[in-house]
Amino acid sequence: MIKTQFYSNSITINRDDYKGVDQNYTDYLLFSLKSWVQMWVNTKLLNVYIDIIDKYDDITSKEKVYKYIVIKNYDDENLKLSNDYLNYLTTNINQLSTEQLRWIPIFSNKYDLYTNDGAKIPNLWIKQMLNFINIDSGYKPYISEYGLFADISMVPDYTSLAGNLMFVIKQKLINMYLNGYILKPTNNIINNWKLIPINNNNDNNKMNDNNNKMNNNDNNNNNEDDLNCFGGRGDYGKDIFSSFIN
Repeated sequence: MIKTQFYSNSITINRDDYKGVDQNYTDYLLFSLKSWVQMWVNTKLLNVYIDIIDKYDDITSKEKVYKYIVIKNYDDENLKLSNDYLNYLTTNINQLSTEQLRWIPIFSNKYDLYTNDGAKIPNLWIKQMLNFINIDSGYKPYISEYGLFADISMVPDYTSLAGNLMFVIKQKLINMYLNGYILKPTNNIINNWKLIPINNNNDNNKMNDNNNKMNNNDNNNNNEDDLNCFGGRGDYGKDIFSSFIN
């Protein structure tokens, strides 16, 4: 188990000593925290899920109850983590602020993605192409080393929205791959394969503005000059990418 910063605390709220609950979290923050941890864990472990449980910090008083992260397999058994990996997760979790947790990882370039015929899409290509995935600017999307994040805290059914966005982005990336989208191809490749520029500078600039705000020290930020993307046509797209990287 990994202790988090979130807790609830019993408090007296009237003269009759009625016990209420004061807490420093919302359901959305817990959902976001689980999403972040799931993203980190999925890069190392398969077929696991994240649960959050309550645990008294002081068993004698039973007043302050902390939220603990638990990693389980699909047989509902707690996983025993190595000390190094437990320390890695604990450090990452403790470094997350409530402000950062407004943003949820919508799609990670660390995940494996396959076409319908079983071809694995390179993770480097996914990382590059996420710059050309446009979602509602009201969600203040940004891209980090892990992938695409969005603030959907204002949406009542944020769980459904997160799932829908992930599905739509997944399908979009597969279609882009099959249609031969390439970042910064040479002129020779552009001419030989008759590639078409597909930049949308206004949308890319919005994404980059958010990147700069959220990742002031992140070397993975993209400049406008870097976002030169071209696409081909039809199912030979994956062959275009293969010729580009080989």
